[in-house]
Amino acid sequence: MKTAKSNFGPLVWMAAAAAFWLAACQEARQPPYHEILEVRGTPYERGYQQGQHFSSKIRSLYARYLGTSLLPYLNREHATVAAFLTEYQDEIYQNGQFSYQVLLQSGQNLEKYLLEHYPEYPEEMHGMSERP
Repeated sequence: MKTAKSNFGPLVWMAAAAAFWLAACQEARQPPYHEILEVRGTPYERGYQQGQHFSSKIRSLYARYLGTSLLPYLNREHATVAAFLTEYQDEIYQNGQFSYQVLLQSGQNLEKYLLEHYPEYPEEMHGMSERP
């Protein structure tokens, strides 16, 4: 038994292509680069509100930049850095710990600076890091 061949197949594909083309021709919208969140309270409370609101974006940023870019890059470059900055030849920087130690020390230095010059920021960051 023969079935009738439909002539609608090419028309469907042409319509889909036209719809795609028309959609692509619409004015492109720039994605938002910032988001405004109004917060109130103590530095800790403000940070907590920010952390709750932006938690998925913070995690995404961490995973994207630290986990896939910065940490592997730093570990690959350990030998090069240690060749001219001899303090990085120390044992604590060996066995894949270079990037961790560098970021840990950077964070500790930043915390010291902030406590000295902007004492409310560490409390705000602490609030941001809390989970409900």
